[in-house]
Amino acid sequence: MEELTRTNDPVLLSWLTATHPLFPDYYYNDSRLYDSIAWQFSQYWAGVGPQPTWMPPYAVYQCLLGALYSLLGHQVLVAKLLNAGLGAVTAVL
Repeated sequence: MEELTRTNDPVLLSWLTATHPLFPDYYYNDSRLYDSIAWQFSQYWAGVGPQPTWMPPYAVYQCLLGALYSLLGHQVLVAKLLNAGLGAVTAVL
């Protein structure tokens, strides 16, 4: 475990927090909502689900996450890596 705490590998840290959350479940209400709507978008585009709820201020993020779910499957790690990538791009801008 000591090796895990010394590493700066974002993929490993994302996986670790996905399997062992740092905070109680009630801290993740927003992320669960975005995940649910993104998965609904993915299912709708595949033709196996109903039309999802459209939330205008966050629709771009939900569509982007839904597109990644369509390509890579419904994995929370995908959302975490998307957030890390968007954060890195934002920091560069």
